[in-house]
Amino acid sequence: MFVMVDSAINIYGGFKMAYKFQIGAATLSGSINVADGAISGSAVSDTLASAIISEIDAGEIPIAKLAADATISGKSLGGTLDSLTDGNGITDFTYNGSGAVAISVQLNGSTLSNGASGLSLNSVYVASDGLEDDSGKLRVSLSGSASGLNRDSGGIKVALSSSGGLEALNDGLKVKVKAASGIDLDADGLQLDDAYLRGKVSATDAGGDGSFAYNNTTGVFTYTGPSAAEARAHVSVTDAGGDGSLAYAPGTGIFTYTGPSAAEVRAHVSAGTGVAVSNGQFSIGQAVATSDSVTFQTGSFQGDVVITGDLTVNGDTVTLNTTELEVEDSKIRIGKNAVNLAGSTGYGFEIGNNYASLVVGNGSDVNTAFVSSLEIKASRFIGDMEGSLAESVQTISADATLDLDNGTIVLINAAGGDVTLTLPASAGKSGKVIKIKRIDSATANSVTLDGNASETMDGAATVALDSAFAGLSLISNGANWFIL
Repeated sequence: MFVMVDSAINIYGGFKMAYKFQIGAATLSGSINVADGAISGSAVSDTLASAIISEIDAGEIPIAKLAADATISGKSLGGTLDSLTDGNGITDFTYNGSGAVAISVQLNGSTLSNGASGLSLNSVYVASDGLEDDSGKLRVSLSGSASGLNRDSGGIKVALSSSGGLEALNDGLKVKVKAASGIDLDADGLQLDDAYLRGKVSATDAGGDGSFAYNNTTGVFTYTGPSAAEARAHVSVTDAGGDGSLAYAPGTGIFTYTGPSAAEVRAHVSAGTGVAVSNGQFSIGQAVATSDSVTFQTGSFQGDVVITGDLTVNGDTVTLNTTELEVEDSKIRIGKNAVNLAGSTGYGFEIGNNYASLVVGNGSDVNTAFVSSLEIKASRFIGDMEGSLAESVQTISADATLDLDNGTIVLINAAGGDVTLTLPASAGKSGKVIKIKRIDSATANSVTLDGNASETMDGAATVALDSAFAGLSLISNGANWFIL
């Protein structure tokens, strides 16, 4: 059923319309309405547009021609597009749905079309110089100036000035050589004219010794140096006086020098302190050969003095002003020639200005003992001792490890609390004696002697000094301590 109302076409369900619209020749105004809402007003939905395109593809809605300003945005017209025409741009477009596309493009009065191998230039618009059409080919159009680049039937040609040194030939460029220029052109190229060049060279001998000349036929320069006589003539010598003489013979070129005579040399030598001169001979009063024994009254040396052999000093005092005296020998002998050691001051060492001394052979102990002006301290004494022996004393009132460097007599005060004294290791102290004494009466506090590590005292690991003023002495055998 087809109803036309108010310039509109209404299509109701169940009705299929097959109608060929001639767009351009016939114009449909108004809107297309579909009763089920697929098309409403002038708006077309994507679903309906797809359905229309499907109908176009199936040939149900053929399009013979579209107006020049017709637009289907974003959609392909498919195989039913017969022709598309525009006044500028694409001038002809034909597609029959099965063959190749024929397109002609117009560019500012020139035309490009598709040919067998691609786009073909139909005609080109060019100015007087630039690009031009040459039977379907693109050609460079150049100015017809006499010099520079000119267009030629074979391409671009170099135009040269007729007065220049280059001349154009059919197969390239030729060098034009000026006549009588010293340069010739032959089959092998450019060649210099030797005779011409030699004629342009000259030489001038400015005088002086020797000579200088030039042969323009052979091109050879000849230099002859000065003769021997010319060279000798420029040499002279002056004897400025003094001993000896100096002379020069220009005829032979020989210098002659005569040194001073013996008398002239001796005249410049005189005696000095300790040295006498007689007839050119020096003497110092004694023989000084390397095998001679030389005697000097006194002497002073600066720097090191090395004596190879024995040094004997005969005098009362030897003074060494050194910071440190080192003696490599293992023995120093004092009073070598003494029959006995008795003497006014004895034999030995004195330290400082009567500060300390260690001597033997003085006082009541002559020949029997060393006498020291100061006390002698040692870690141990071996052998018999005479006289009083003063031992170092230290006091301990808290737990501690005994250090014998502070004293071998140890006083322990436990009045303030229990005290444990750890003995030193007995290794390396064989024969060492320690005397320990408790000096307080606070028996409520304990005093304990503890052996070092696993060492013992009479086989016991610890020994207690419980009573007031208790004490004992210990001696080491190098492994343990024992109570005396």
